[in-house]
Amino acid sequence: MFRICPVNRYAAQKQYWAEQKKYQAGESLFEEDMLNKLKHAADKEKEQNDMEYQKMLGVNVQYGGTVQLLHVKSDKYLTVLKNSPARLERNAMKVYLDKNGNEGSWFYVEPVYKHSFLGDNVNAGDRISLVPYSYSPTSTTSGHIKPQLHLSHMRLPDYQAGFEVNCLNELTEWQVFMFLQFDENHNNILKSGDVVRLFHADQQTFLTLDSVPVKFEDVVFLRLTNRPSAADATSSRALWEVQVVQPEAYRGAAASWMERFRFKHLATDMYLSVERMRSGKTKSGQ
Repeated sequence: MFRICPVNRYAAQKQYWAEQKKYQAGESLFEEDMLNKLKHAADKEKEQNDMEYQKMLGVNVQYGGTVQLLHVKSDKYLTVLKNSPARLERNAMKVYLDKNGNEGSWFYVEPVYKHSFLGDNVNAGDRISLVPYSYSPTSTTSGHIKPQLHLSHMRLPDYQAGFEVNCLNELTEWQVFMFLQFDENHNNILKSGDVVRLFHADQQTFLTLDSVPVKFEDVVFLRLTNRPSAADATSSRALWEVQVVQPEAYRGAAASWMERFRFKHLATDMYLSVERMRSGKTKSGQ
């Protein structure tokens, strides 16, 4: 899941990162006070990027426009490393997640089908191509396919269910599904994708999925924390992702009263459920 962001500027930050690296290695010609000035300029650039993000909230994404894609779970930007080959498909460019992002995080949004034109709004359900900013936004050569974000057919060796994503001049269609609108994404409102702990106020315990030592099977139970304050609990086994049930499978939403919810255990991707036992008793399961 990715958040669509306007392009950030990196000129000042890039200069600061380069000089900081030289300074730490003892190779910089800059004094410490000059390095501090570069840092101030980089911080100012970050602030301007944040202001631009707030200003652009609610503006429609259009074909031919430039965006950055922020991976929500890791809080990192999808980035193309132009001068480095992909891990598996060696004739492709490497794609990775970068904490700060750079010019390799800029992508043109281009239509796949001829009935969509540059300047048209991108709608939920559209199929698009994502072309790195370093390549022309329009192609004038008939039959020419520009390097673009590409889904490889090569499986990841450490995760057989996944395939490598790289950048290659081979057509890959990406279908856009809306998860949350900008006006649903507020920090003070519970919404799909939020991670929570379920706390039993009377017993001072957290709903947890973990292994039982004797049976060696995962069960759901209320666990008492040994920390001085319940708010200090840190176990990942007690983390649950909220999913507001929607008619559309890929759609999230801001939570409201009297709605249906699912809770997905963050560490195992298993859903909280209730199973009726043969004895007639009810048991919490995963």
